[in-house]
Amino acid sequence: MGPSARPENTTGGYGIIVVRDIPRSGVPTVTLVTSPGCHMCEMAKDVINAVALEIPLSVKVVELISPEGEALAASHRMPFPPLILINGQHHTHGRISEKKFRRALALLEAESASGPIRESRT
Repeated sequence: MGPSARPENTTGGYGIIVVRDIPRSGVPTVTLVTSPGCHMCEMAKDVINAVALEIPLSVKVVELISPEGEALAASHRMPFPPLILINGQHHTHGRISEKKFRRALALLEAESASGPIRESRT
């Protein structure tokens, strides 16, 4: 992807990279449901921010106490924050693993390039 193909990034209210020029085909949407004073939420923001510096992401931060945050927490049965969704699908809650987060994004990229990846059984 050339320099002009990468979406413009600006710093959001939490110091997290927020991609402004979305929706864009092939750019994963990461939804982060947070709670005030949550140290794991801050860690999740740091991980997502670091990854977003290398991989274009659309990042949406939703407060748990908002109606949208409450609905997401209920529908994904979030026991505690943060809740991280990738393209609307549950990725994890609580402590985020950068390695697993990157792996999930790489899988999405591979699927979009070649179609869904299926496990082969021999």
